[in-house]
Amino acid sequence: MSILDEWIQEAGSVSWSEWEEIRVRYMEKIGLDTRDLNYYVPQHPAMEGHFRNWLRLLPTDTVPRLRGATDFESELESVIDEIYALMESSVDGELRALVEVIDPPEDLPSVDPVLGQRAYLRNQIVLQLRGDVNLTKIKHGENTPPSEPTITPPERSALIFVERRNECNCQDTLIFKIDDPGTLFGSRYGDSTLMFDALWRTDVEPDQIMYNEAFDTEGSSWAKTSPPDHPISFRSTDQRNRPQFFRVQEPANHYGDAWGDITEMVAIGNSPGGREEEEFVYDAGSIDWQVTVGI
Repeated sequence: MSILDEWIQEAGSVSWSEWEEIRVRYMEKIGLDTRDLNYYVPQHPAMEGHFRNWLRLLPTDTVPRLRGATDFESELESVIDEIYALMESSVDGELRALVEVIDPPEDLPSVDPVLGQRAYLRNQIVLQLRGDVNLTKIKHGENTPPSEPTITPPERSALIFVERRNECNCQDTLIFKIDDPGTLFGSRYGDSTLMFDALWRTDVEPDQIMYNEAFDTEGSSWAKTSPPDHPISFRSTDQRNRPQFFRVQEPANHYGDAWGDITEMVAIGNSPGGREEEEFVYDAGSIDWQVTVGI
């Protein structure tokens, strides 16, 4: 059994359409649509930066809880309660929405800022944990490729990242180096579901597997919490903006009370002897396509 087989089998019973209904239903209930959500971004440091370090605010057991939930939407609400409470407790003063600190558009619906922030968090959590691969279509064989690709495959080797959230609230990343993406993907290139399906059906092996990726040094801080009690990996960026991966065997000993503050954590890595605890693992090069698989 390939690792992609395992990921498909381990994914929960919530279908792609159910994820989408859950995402949209709450917005409709409070009177917002997707265009409005960015005005309700919680003004928390973790929401800054391009990498999703804010996912570290999720309860550690989020994935197994949601996979095993008998009432999925109720369990998701509990997760949102916990992440919102942690965000509130880790800022000075009140946790405010962007709409409260700027002059919003006149036609923006008037919504309780707390409800708006919860809608934003729900949307982001669903998009991340659902992923951009429609596993329902793959399981039912409903994935006919188009006659023409939406994006032309590179005429060289391509680096494809396939990622998912794991049961430790870290990210597992499969790095595939595809010598001839035009032949492997054809018109599937540019569609994450079809590309994942092509990788799965051809049994191509990843060039590298990064387990328990916890954070990106280029991302923002989240909140001071306890470090994981297991080995982690993390992502950094070289001078050409290409990802590199490192491994830390004992993050609690290495980072201690700095865990959650990226500036302090990077300083520890750059201190005398700090790099000895951060084992270099892989230099990825430029990413051509990134796929996120749901839980």
